[in-house]
Amino acid sequence: MQEDQATRIRGIFSQRRDSTLGPGTTPPKTESLIYWFAKEDAQGKIKTQVLNDEFIPSGKQEFFEKNDFLKRFTLEPEIWYQQVTQRLIMGEQYRQTDQLIEAQIAYKRILSIDEDNIRANFGLGLVYLAQNEAGKATYVFEKLVGLQESFLPEHKHLFNEFGIALRKKQMFDEAIRYYHRAIELTQKDENLYLNLARAHFEKGDRAPAFANLRICLEINSAHGEAKSFLKYMARERLLPPGDDVMPFVRAALAQMPK
Repeated sequence: MQEDQATRIRGIFSQRRDSTLGPGTTPPKTESLIYWFAKEDAQGKIKTQVLNDEFIPSGKQEFFEKNDFLKRFTLEPEIWYQQVTQRLIMGEQYRQTDQLIEAQIAYKRILSIDEDNIRANFGLGLVYLAQNEAGKATYVFEKLVGLQESFLPEHKHLFNEFGIALRKKQMFDEAIRYYHRAIELTQKDENLYLNLARAHFEKGDRAPAFANLRICLEINSAHGEAKSFLKYMARERLLPPGDDVMPFVRAALAQMPK
């Protein structure tokens, strides 16, 4: 369930450990703080891994039951903010100002801690597209599609942005695939159907272009861009065959300003 995914444990945690210093019958003890990256899986198990001095997971993974984990580990939200959230903000700022190398470094640094971080993966994929590295972008996208249980409706706009970037690079099949994945998250977003229609149309597939444009207008009959698109297809005689096509077009455009 999506609600369960939103509340699963994921972050940087600490654990205090005692260690003995020096020889002798009563050597002094010191307390050290060990940082871990922890992530809860679909079965409720907590997968943990020690973070080294660079906050990169290293060494053997350990698994805990949730109750045991919560007794032994302490959440470190400030460190998570510094190592992940802040870098996400920086990565987005770098990407939006075309500082692509800096953005790539920020996203990769996040992924060195949390390899399945959705926003960082999307950001890195968009950087690769902007750099015309389609092969690397496709690799990132394939990884994202494989994260079947990690997406929430709030990630819909990330799929949409990817689809637009893919379409602009004429990677139409990939764009179509990602629009469909976004639609799985929310069935009632007219803009996703409009962009899916555009991808099909630019690929040269008029029938699915019209079908998705129709869904867009069925969701929002007043969608101006969709009506203009439909009017263009009708004027240029690019509509697919079908007995119900023209009646729908006439009805959809009936209230459109001349």
